[in-house]
Amino acid sequence: MGTGCSTGLSAPWSNSYPLKILLVGKQSSGKTFLLYSWKYGIDTIMSVEPTKHFNVDTITTASERKILVYDLAGNIGYRLRPFLDGTEGVVYMIHVGEPGDSIFKEEEESIKQLILERDLESTPFLFVIRGDPESSKGVSQDLTERLQATLEGKQWDIMCLQDYSQEDADLVLQVLEKMLSRRT
Repeated sequence: MGTGCSTGLSAPWSNSYPLKILLVGKQSSGKTFLLYSWKYGIDTIMSVEPTKHFNVDTITTASERKILVYDLAGNIGYRLRPFLDGTEGVVYMIHVGEPGDSIFKEEEESIKQLILERDLESTPFLFVIRGDPESSKGVSQDLTERLQATLEGKQWDIMCLQDYSQEDADLVLQVLEKMLSRRT
């Protein structure tokens, strides 16, 4: 009984069903640029305007996996809740501008709140730190130390990117896809 209901439907873990990803971080951290790099290629991007609300686009990975990416404006704040349901991965962008930059206390609290959201309980997190190589390493270590207890038991990873090249964008997508494949 019930097998007739499933005929012709695609399971949520099949390759034809796109995985929902949130692309979040502070304003001007590079979220939209990363999304456009995945979708159109870095060579076609002339300029990127700051996102006012959100962008949604479906991308297809090299292995033909479809991912529905919600690029949320940096100041989304309390309006984040409607986007959480059904999220299967989070990419959190952090921009480090100057040597010696660190994660500000308010960003640390925002990250912790996001990690602890009940709708994201078993959701993998990929932190992408871009900017000065020396500062990025420091922020990566700082992030790991500050969030260790909050991230315990979760699937997560940190990547440091020096610039925006197609290779860097593709690498982020490969790591994300690998994380998602462990989950499904």
